[in-house]
Amino acid sequence: MIKMIHYTNSWFSVIEENSYFRITNHLAQVVVLPIVAGTDVVMVKVKRPLFGDSLWELPAGAIENSETPLEGAQRELREETGIDSVSGISWTPRDQLAVMPNRMSELAHVFRADIKESTWNSRYEHDNEISSIARWAVGEVIERIAQGDLFVTLPMAVILRERALGLL
Repeated sequence: MIKMIHYTNSWFSVIEENSYFRITNHLAQVVVLPIVAGTDVVMVKVKRPLFGDSLWELPAGAIENSETPLEGAQRELREETGIDSVSGISWTPRDQLAVMPNRMSELAHVFRADIKESTWNSRYEHDNEISSIARWAVGEVIERIAQGDLFVTLPMAVILRERALGLL
Protein backbone atom coordinates (compact mmCIF):
# COMPACT_ATOMS: atom_id res chain seq x y z
CA MET A 1 0.00 0.00 0.00
CA ILE A 2 1.43 3.33 -1.09
CA LYS A 3 0.56 6.27 1.16
CA MET A 4 1.60 9.82 0.32
CA ILE A 5 0.67 13.10 1.99
CA HIS A 6 0.08 15.71 -0.72
CA TYR A 7 -0.86 18.60 1.53
CA THR A 8 -1.13 19.28 5.23
CA ASN A 9 -1.94 22.27 7.44
CA SER A 10 -3.04 22.76 11.04
CA TRP A 11 -6.61 21.55 10.30
CA PHE A 12 -6.34 18.67 7.80
CA SER A 13 -4.22 16.61 5.43
CA VAL A 14 -4.85 15.41 1.88
CA ILE A 15 -3.56 11.87 1.59
CA GLU A 16 -3.25 9.56 -1.39
CA GLU A 17 -3.47 5.83 -0.77
CA ASN A 18 -3.30 3.51 -3.79
CA SER A 19 -4.43 6.27 -6.19
CA TYR A 20 -7.36 7.27 -3.96
CA PHE A 21 -7.39 10.70 -2.32
CA ARG A 22 -8.89 11.35 1.11
CA ILE A 23 -9.06 14.23 3.55
CA THR A 24 -8.19 13.62 7.19
CA ASN A 25 -9.07 16.16 9.86
CA HIS A 26 -6.49 16.45 12.62
CA LEU A 27 -9.27 16.96 15.19
CA ALA A 28 -12.60 15.16 15.58
CA GLN A 29 -15.74 17.11 14.70
CA VAL A 30 -18.91 17.81 16.69
CA VAL A 31 -22.35 19.26 15.87
CA VAL A 32 -25.01 20.43 18.34
CA LEU A 33 -28.79 20.41 17.91
CA PRO A 34 -29.96 23.14 20.33
CA ILE A 35 -33.67 22.89 21.21
CA VAL A 36 -35.25 25.67 23.30
CA ALA A 37 -38.30 24.89 25.45
CA GLY A 38 -38.82 21.61 23.55
CA THR A 39 -40.17 23.34 20.44
CA ASP A 40 -37.64 25.64 18.77
CA VAL A 41 -34.36 24.95 16.98
CA VAL A 42 -31.46 27.40 17.33
CA MET A 43 -29.63 27.98 14.06
CA VAL A 44 -26.50 30.04 13.40
CA LYS A 45 -25.62 31.87 10.21
CA VAL A 46 -21.93 31.09 9.72
CA LYS A 47 -19.63 33.18 7.53
CA ARG A 48 -18.39 30.84 4.77
CA PRO A 49 -15.78 32.53 2.53
CA LEU A 50 -15.84 29.62 0.04
CA PHE A 51 -19.47 30.48 -0.71
CA GLY A 52 -19.00 34.24 -0.43
CA ASP A 53 -21.92 34.26 1.97
CA SER A 54 -23.17 33.20 5.39
CA LEU A 55 -25.02 29.87 5.59
CA TRP A 56 -27.59 28.61 8.10
CA GLU A 57 -26.13 25.76 10.13
CA LEU A 58 -26.16 24.18 13.57
CA PRO A 59 -23.38 25.09 16.00
CA ALA A 60 -20.43 22.85 15.13
CA GLY A 61 -16.67 22.63 14.99
CA ALA A 62 -13.56 20.79 16.05
CA ILE A 63 -13.06 19.01 19.35
CA GLU A 64 -9.82 20.28 20.85
CA ASN A 65 -7.18 17.72 21.88
CA SER A 66 -7.82 18.30 25.59
CA GLU A 67 -11.62 17.95 25.29
CA THR A 68 -14.11 15.12 25.36
CA PRO A 69 -16.75 15.22 22.59
CA LEU A 70 -19.27 16.62 25.09
CA GLU A 71 -16.88 19.35 26.24
CA GLY A 72 -16.27 20.27 22.59
CA ALA A 73 -20.03 20.44 21.98
CA GLN A 74 -20.51 22.64 25.03
CA ARG A 75 -17.72 25.01 23.96
CA GLU A 76 -18.99 25.26 20.37
CA LEU A 77 -22.52 26.04 21.57
CA ARG A 78 -21.17 28.72 23.92
CA GLU A 79 -18.86 30.27 21.30
CA GLU A 80 -21.36 30.29 18.43
CA THR A 81 -24.56 31.20 20.27
CA GLY A 82 -23.52 32.75 23.59
CA ILE A 83 -25.65 30.14 25.39
CA ASP A 84 -24.03 29.03 28.65
CA SER A 85 -23.70 25.26 28.48
CA VAL A 86 -23.05 24.64 32.18
CA SER A 87 -26.54 25.07 33.63
CA GLY A 88 -30.03 25.02 32.17
CA ILE A 89 -29.11 22.52 29.46
CA SER A 90 -29.70 18.79 29.24
CA TRP A 91 -27.19 17.08 26.92
CA THR A 92 -28.00 13.88 25.01
CA PRO A 93 -25.51 12.16 22.69
CA ARG A 94 -26.86 10.95 19.35
CA ASP A 95 -25.41 8.47 16.87
CA GLN A 96 -22.47 9.81 14.88
CA LEU A 97 -22.85 10.78 11.21
CA ALA A 98 -20.54 10.41 8.21
CA VAL A 99 -20.00 13.89 6.81
CA MET A 100 -18.35 13.09 3.47
CA PRO A 101 -17.92 9.30 3.13
CA ASN A 102 -16.42 9.51 -0.34
CA ARG A 103 -13.38 11.45 0.95
CA MET A 104 -13.37 11.26 4.76
CA SER A 105 -13.53 8.21 7.01
CA GLU A 106 -14.35 10.25 10.10
CA LEU A 107 -17.69 10.48 11.84
CA ALA A 108 -19.03 13.68 13.41
CA HIS A 109 -20.14 13.51 17.04
CA VAL A 110 -23.74 14.70 17.47
CA PHE A 111 -25.35 16.06 20.64
CA ARG A 112 -28.83 17.33 21.35
CA ALA A 113 -28.92 20.23 23.82
CA ASP A 114 -32.31 20.81 25.44
CA ILE A 115 -32.22 24.39 26.65
CA LYS A 116 -34.46 26.06 29.22
CA GLU A 117 -36.15 29.31 28.25
CA SER A 118 -34.32 31.16 31.03
CA THR A 119 -30.96 29.92 29.70
CA TRP A 120 -31.86 31.11 26.19
CA ASN A 121 -32.84 34.52 27.60
CA SER A 122 -29.54 34.90 29.47
CA ARG A 123 -27.21 34.24 26.51
CA TYR A 124 -24.34 36.61 25.82
CA GLU A 125 -22.28 37.70 22.80
CA HIS A 126 -21.22 35.05 20.27
CA ASP A 127 -17.97 34.90 18.32
CA ASN A 128 -17.38 36.86 15.11
CA GLU A 129 -17.63 33.94 12.66
CA ILE A 130 -21.40 34.00 13.27
CA SER A 131 -23.31 36.73 11.44
CA SER A 132 -26.64 36.00 13.16
CA ILE A 133 -28.57 33.57 15.35
CA ALA A 134 -32.17 32.45 14.81
CA ARG A 135 -34.69 30.52 16.85
CA TRP A 136 -37.23 28.79 14.62
CA ALA A 137 -40.15 26.52 15.36
CA VAL A 138 -39.55 23.00 14.07
CA GLY A 139 -42.14 23.45 11.30
CA GLU A 140 -40.33 26.55 10.04
CA VAL A 141 -37.01 24.68 10.01
CA ILE A 142 -38.56 21.88 7.92
CA GLU A 143 -40.09 24.47 5.57
CA ARG A 144 -36.71 26.23 5.17
CA ILE A 145 -35.13 22.88 4.26
CA ALA A 146 -37.90 22.27 1.69
CA GLN A 147 -37.45 25.78 0.22
CA GLY A 148 -33.66 25.42 0.00
CA ASP A 149 -32.90 28.22 2.48
CA LEU A 150 -31.24 25.66 4.74
CA PHE A 151 -29.12 23.41 2.52
CA VAL A 152 -26.00 22.38 4.45
CA THR A 153 -26.10 18.58 4.65
CA LEU A 154 -24.91 17.87 8.21
CA PRO A 155 -27.45 20.16 9.92
CA MET A 156 -30.19 18.83 7.64
CA ALA A 157 -29.26 15.23 8.49
CA VAL A 158 -29.24 15.93 12.23
CA ILE A 159 -32.58 17.77 12.17
CA LEU A 160 -34.37 15.37 9.83
CA ARG A 161 -33.15 12.27 11.70
CA GLU A 162 -34.45 13.73 14.98
CA ARG A 163 -37.75 14.51 13.26
CA ALA A 164 -37.97 11.02 11.72
CA LEU A 165 -37.45 9.48 15.17
CA GLY A 166 -40.37 11.55 16.50
CA LEU A 167 -38.07 13.44 18.88
CA LEU A 168 -38.55 16.84 17.27
